[in-house]
Amino acid sequence: MRPDPSSPSAAAHHLALSSQPHLSARHALAILVNIQIGSGIFSSPGHVDTNVPSPATALAVWAFSGLLSWAGAASFAELGTILPGNGGIQDYLRYVYGDTVSSLLAWIYVVAALPSSMALQGIVLGESFGAAVGYPDKGGWTAGQLHAVAIVAIALIYLLNIRSTAASGRTSELFTVCKLVTVGGVAVFGAGVAMRQLWSGGECAEDWCSRSWFAPRDIDSGTSRIDWRGISGLQMVGHYSTAVYAGLWAYSGWDSAGFIAGDLKNAEKTLPPVIHGSMAIVMVALEFVNVAYYILLPWKEVGSTNTIAVVAAHRNLGPTAAVIVAALVSIACAGTINSQMFGHGRLVASAAQRGYIPTWFSRLDVCGFMNCDSGDTSKGNEAIGRSSSQPANTPTEEQPLLTDPMEAESSLESNTPSESEVTDTESERAVPARAMLLNATLASIYLSTGSFDFLVKFIGISVWGFLFLAGLGVIILRQREPNLRRPYKVTLAIPIVFCIIAFGMVASSIPFAPLESGILAGLFFLRFVSSRWLQRS
Repeated sequence: MRPDPSSPSAAAHHLALSSQPHLSARHALAILVNIQIGSGIFSSPGHVDTNVPSPATALAVWAFSGLLSWAGAASFAELGTILPGNGGIQDYLRYVYGDTVSSLLAWIYVVAALPSSMALQGIVLGESFGAAVGYPDKGGWTAGQLHAVAIVAIALIYLLNIRSTAASGRTSELFTVCKLVTVGGVAVFGAGVAMRQLWSGGECAEDWCSRSWFAPRDIDSGTSRIDWRGISGLQMVGHYSTAVYAGLWAYSGWDSAGFIAGDLKNAEKTLPPVIHGSMAIVMVALEFVNVAYYILLPWKEVGSTNTIAVVAAHRNLGPTAAVIVAALVSIACAGTINSQMFGHGRLVASAAQRGYIPTWFSRLDVCGFMNCDSGDTSKGNEAIGRSSSQPANTPTEEQPLLTDPMEAESSLESNTPSESEVTDTESERAVPARAMLLNATLASIYLSTGSFDFLVKFIGISVWGFLFLAGLGVIILRQREPNLRRPYKVTLAIPIVFCIIAFGMVASSIPFAPLESGILAGLFFLRFVSSRWLQRS
């Protein structure tokens, strides 16, 4: 049963994270592009390639992953305009299904999915940094040293993000430019190599022009060899599921739009074009870059590394170019961590506001570069904003009149300042520093203990079940509350197709990831036990 939005206690829990939105549509677009164009485009191609029979199939997987992500993003655009705020998918599930499902999502996202995603970015950042400093003299960097580099980078990005909301947005713009230069450079160089060969008309011995892009070929992943002509149907399902998860991870981040909606100016109008614009940019970029990889490298090398762009630069342009590309990839990964720190911190703080995790993480702090205020409400760091978990529209008969969240909060906590008492500077600098610290700490732990393949599968299984429920929520609300005001309304066929594919993908992949599925089941059980214990206490 969904929560009663008319109760004062509910209103008190559903507070936006800032009194005034400070993100422009341009800043939000930069953040979303930053989240999606990260280490995925520089590391996932190998994991897609080694699990499909041909380059053409790999490109089809990339297109499929992009379209599926876009369908989910379109569904989230409708939910985000109905329920604007910083809670994102957490608020969507709470409104549709109630506290139980929302708390499960918050638990899995906070302790597993979100820090694991940040850890993956850190792994590729460290490997790219090692390539950048190691190519001239083949210097040997151990895995532990590269992990330490990534942890330091995460710490520095945390310090950067606690300065202010607007500072995070401006930084994301700079990272986005760097990423697009890197991705665009790879795509343009690949196109240049292809056009030069086609115009010359000479004999071509490279794989891209001498072999079929559609014919199955044997794959040697380094640990196993796949004969696609003799593989069973069940094994093929497992490989394709792994490939799709790798592709989806490269697109991951499109659901983060809901986490920043509360900081977005005029979210009802700007959120949908921001989501669609970011998806268009990312999908075109990822498809063209993957074509370039198959042009610039022998096909057997595409699946042999997590730093494919660096390998391509070294092979075609030499060690100096490889160092430059490795540095740019490291910066691109840092940019994604920056945007994840910004968006994911809002979800953690929102979960803490509802009591899903300790409420200490819900407090906003006014921070400088190296220190944060203790969270004293007299300094305006817990400024009250619009409800983040209730529709921003006129109530219908099925939707009880909302208690104004500002009035409800002031009646419960008389020492909380009104919005007019909070200066613009304090409001802009009030950030969920404690929530972001939790993200950074867990990400550093997972980065040190997890492998790339494990983290990709674990994120896919743990996240996509909840994404399915969110997409299903669009369909449920259309039936349950048809009169609900929807500033943006997606074609109903899109969430239907999204739900069918998402459910089938998760169900079919669980048997092929027993360890990841077992850990996820253990986390669900731990959440159930802890909830029961807290209720009895």
